[in-house]
Amino acid sequence: KNAANGYAGIDANSRIATAQAPRIVRSNELTGNGGVQNFAHGLGVVPRSVAVYPTDLDAALAAGYIVTEGAHDNTNAIVTVTTNRKYRVIVFE
Repeated sequence: KNAANGYAGIDANSRIATAQAPRIVRSNELTGNGGVQNFAHGLGVVPRSVAVYPTDLDAALAAGYIVTEGAHDNTNAIVTVTTNRKYRVIVFE
């Protein structure tokens, strides 16, 4: 909803607003160390959403993943992942 005129999709000059696709950044494969790790996303803003997913999918390891998200900022996505577990981070603007 537009604050200027109350109509969704109309900008302050009564023009149809264009949607801008969000930027999405994916990390290379990372390895957990059991402590806080920073992934520099380069967006320049705090991400709207961050997803972390395992990349070593051995059934014996799957139950052993623990991921804890930190307070992401305009520079880094911050996560803690179980030691020696491989993962990737996807950051959404």
